[in-house]
Amino acid sequence: MAELPPHTIRHGNKFKVRLFVPRALRAKIGKAFVTEILDTDSVTEAKRLQPFALAKLRAMLSKAEGKSTDALTRAWQIAKLLGPDDEPSEDARRREKEKGVPGYARVESGNAVPLLAFKEEWLGQLGLRRRSEEKARQSLAELTDWLKARNLPLLFETVDRELAYEYRDKELAKRHPETANSLLGGLRKYWDWAIARRKYNGENHWRAVDSFSKPNQAKSDRQRAFRDSELIALFAPNEGETERIRQQLLPLMALALASGARLSELCALRVRDVVNGDALKHKCHDLDISYTDCPNGALFFRVTADHGKTASAERLTPLHSAVASMVADLIAGKKPDDLLFADDRRKRKGSTDRPYSFSLTQKFERYRIACNVHDREGDRSRSRVTFHSFRHSFIDARTKALTEGATGFNHYTVADVVGHSKADMPLAMTAENYSASSPLKARMACVEAVPLAGIVHGAKTVREGVQI
Repeated sequence: MAELPPHTIRHGNKFKVRLFVPRALRAKIGKAFVTEILDTDSVTEAKRLQPFALAKLRAMLSKAEGKSTDALTRAWQIAKLLGPDDEPSEDARRREKEKGVPGYARVESGNAVPLLAFKEEWLGQLGLRRRSEEKARQSLAELTDWLKARNLPLLFETVDRELAYEYRDKELAKRHPETANSLLGGLRKYWDWAIARRKYNGENHWRAVDSFSKPNQAKSDRQRAFRDSELIALFAPNEGETERIRQQLLPLMALALASGARLSELCALRVRDVVNGDALKHKCHDLDISYTDCPNGALFFRVTADHGKTASAERLTPLHSAVASMVADLIAGKKPDDLLFADDRRKRKGSTDRPYSFSLTQKFERYRIACNVHDREGDRSRSRVTFHSFRHSFIDARTKALTEGATGFNHYTVADVVGHSKADMPLAMTAENYSASSPLKARMACVEAVPLAGIVHGAKTVREGVQI
């Protein structure tokens, strides 16, 4: 069957266009997706109708964001054409009353600047990753919702020092300190950007607002590595539906435990990112790594800047001998651009806005609970063990191996393998600026320092497995 256009899925013997509703609009829309049925069973006709249906759905979401934003932006465009007036005209005041948009007359006369007029331009110039961009959007969306609830104009000029502190103390104080500080940071950056480009000739009052103190996190509340018994429970064979899910997740869990890579990094890996030792010199020549001890036949995977969390995350990691055959099976018969861990649910749902790891995260969490691997105390909303605990397990196991006399690598090698910055390590300046990237031989020694064959192939006892 011919490939369907984006956001288009089957609906019985016909088709429909399905669009993801941003989280900020879900309360107003009342659902997570909006759909438009295409009255045809022809793929060719569905391709023709899809753009119109998609435009209709996007217009619906734009309308749900509020008429005030569009009206103020149009008023600001009028002001740019006509030039500023000393006072809003009577006609402008009348139009403000008719539209029910506070601040409209001031904007049309050129005496005020709409708060959201430059949002997309600002976000486009930031060059953020998707999740960081969502946070930046959220900072503006929550402020505008708060202003609307008080019937205050959505203008830069509305935010003075008193109002900025009121928003901090009465609204942001309800949030977790880290979330509140993130939202404050987004507002500070937006105002700085607008002032620097002379979009708004005022003061950034958000700079005067104090950030929230981060609460001390109890040691018992922190995310931790998996215990031996928990790893055995996750990798050991099960029955029925749980076993089917284990088979699906086994290569992903095994690679996480054997490499310390983040879930988002693993789920973004493509076949071309798995490199045979024979090809390292010409496929990864841009990395600051010595290939003099390049082993022929060994497999490596490369995390690039596209799917790494930070600049330090870009790296080349050897594949542990216990998982090399699993990865070789994964890439067999696939094209270079195919995902290593295909997310069929993401493709089937037609939602390309979600990260690659979205449904696999949910699947692992359900599987983890089914295996009775859980550690949540009191009223905590999140378990202390999640998929990220594989990364903790990898790092803890290598640290333990070094204290017990393992040779061939050091703590800086562990940082290179997992993609950690060396800035916070001992002798940070020397490590960050002068320490050469770990050679392949040291990276392989680090990865192979802990035998994993027993665990990843379903050992039922610690004796059969490995002491992590």
